[in-house]
Amino acid sequence: MTTTNPDTPGGTSNYPRPQAPTSHTSPSDELRLSGGGANTLRAPEDTISLQHHMATWKEVLDLVGADQAIFFDDVINAVDEAQQAVFSGLPGYMRCCLPAAQIAAFIPAHVVTLTPPLPYEIQHSLDSLERMGGSHENFHIWYKDPQSGERVDLVRLVEQEDWQTYHRLVAYACENPPEFNHTDYPEQVRQIFEETRADHPTTLLLPFQIRELHRQDFSAEIAEGSISTLSPSDLFMNKGKTVNTLIKAVPEVAQYFTTPQPITLARTPVDPSLVDLMTTAAAELSAALPDRTLDVLMESERISLPLSAIAQGLNPSTEKLRVGIVRSLTFIPSAIQYIDACERIEAGDQNAYIKLNTSGVSGLDNLSPNTHPEIYEGTRAERIGALAVLLANRFGGHDDAHLPTGSVEIRITPGYDHLGKREFSIAGMNLAARYTPLFFGRSITSEGDVHEGMLACSDGQKIGMSATEIAKLVEMQELLAEAERLSGYELGELQNDCMFDNETGKLSTYDFNNRRGGRSYIERLVALYPDTVFFDQDFSFTVPQDTTVHDFAIELTRKAEELGLHSYGTPTIYYPERDEHGNLHVKLKLVSPVPEELLELCQHYEHALPQLMEHHIRKLLGQENNMH
Repeated sequence: MTTTNPDTPGGTSNYPRPQAPTSHTSPSDELRLSGGGANTLRAPEDTISLQHHMATWKEVLDLVGADQAIFFDDVINAVDEAQQAVFSGLPGYMRCCLPAAQIAAFIPAHVVTLTPPLPYEIQHSLDSLERMGGSHENFHIWYKDPQSGERVDLVRLVEQEDWQTYHRLVAYACENPPEFNHTDYPEQVRQIFEETRADHPTTLLLPFQIRELHRQDFSAEIAEGSISTLSPSDLFMNKGKTVNTLIKAVPEVAQYFTTPQPITLARTPVDPSLVDLMTTAAAELSAALPDRTLDVLMESERISLPLSAIAQGLNPSTEKLRVGIVRSLTFIPSAIQYIDACERIEAGDQNAYIKLNTSGVSGLDNLSPNTHPEIYEGTRAERIGALAVLLANRFGGHDDAHLPTGSVEIRITPGYDHLGKREFSIAGMNLAARYTPLFFGRSITSEGDVHEGMLACSDGQKIGMSATEIAKLVEMQELLAEAERLSGYELGELQNDCMFDNETGKLSTYDFNNRRGGRSYIERLVALYPDTVFFDQDFSFTVPQDTTVHDFAIELTRKAEELGLHSYGTPTIYYPERDEHGNLHVKLKLVSPVPEELLELCQHYEHALPQLMEHHIRKLLGQENNMH
């Protein structure tokens, strides 16, 4: 088995650092001299500037009176209960190293992590901290060594080049990946708070998404003023209900929504003792609809058609198929509600779009017509049958208390250009009395509405955004931010995904999140390197059989950083996937500069950016044949 030298991460201690700032004063120095203050700016090159970004967060710290901050990515509190079973490796979900480094330019910033990020992610955060004019002494990433029980500051290990200890921690985490425990973060956050409160009277807590439960966990400290948070976002977790809340606060925001029709998923009991499977199933299906429009499914040879996902490779008489059909029958009434809502929209000569869950992680339970044509095409009976099967497959294992609320909306048809569908993202901050934008990006999605990456640059024209469109995005976001402030969300982050309808030109938002979120890394990177077009993309790599997961990942991230490809969320390597051949596959997120010639190539190969970037990056890393 091949291993790297444990004295160095990936076998070398020579780490290339980004160029130093060209000015003699750093953004944080200038803010300390001037007193800071962020203004609402509309031009992207100003809005995304490092100076503006730093000024905004300086104002946040001043508003809450914080003299230190504690970050932790408890992403499970942003995930709907109906979605949690889909996620694995939650202790490895980490986005806060670079955002914490930004805060460390002003006050001490502590990160609590349940798994150690790879050393090159920390090194890049330190280099970025230098660009922002901060001190390394202000930056801490705390990891509890599971072998000794002692808390280790990973930043100090990187500074001291103690690669032997770091290698041991990473190797142990790979061999013993932790399970998520709801008490881990609160306990460790409290320990750091208690140890530092004498020197830092007010601590700002910055979890992945601020919830009321965080305020309850630290209610006594919040009451005495020793802990503060941004505004909790619970009111906006269910996006269907959020629309009504915002319209009630500011009626003008209704123009930006395709008013969703909410559907509460529920089961209808079915007699499980089916004797004649096909006959009983046909009877149940036909009885579910008074107008008997399910006749097409009553023929025994057609029963299995809408149940193909369950029936594939199974004998119809098996118990598994019987249970599958019974489960599908229990969801027939909910499927009817969804298809009824679709038909009402379609009757108005518009297209419908189903979202099975309007809370939690966006897009996970959206049903794209390109991916699920059987739900949107065919007879009413066929659509209901197909949707009932899908609901049973997705939610059949959930108890009734954890079934989600979904919605049916008017489908927006976006415009297209050489980069693909023109879907945009805007993010910023509510600052008590006003909103200020911080980020403009472009979501790159497949024809099946699968997110393939985020494209961002301070020059909006480089990613296909006109000045007029940017002004309209800011106008929309300012109005939505006002509605949220009036609804109680006075201090916190906002992010909206939106698009201009290709036929009407109408601007609509189809998803919104009140959290630091997954965009937080590329948001800071664009501010640090304002002239660069970046692409944020997920990669899967097969681990060679003659090496370990951790040695492979450390070497890969070392090479990536040397090439200017920035890895983040690196603790995902502790939760590799194993295929049917026994091969291990690790996932890494990389934010990479997009070469100009590659952007030009997109003019000739439309919608090919993700594939072109993946080929380009794998070739740079020497992994062009490592595809999964």
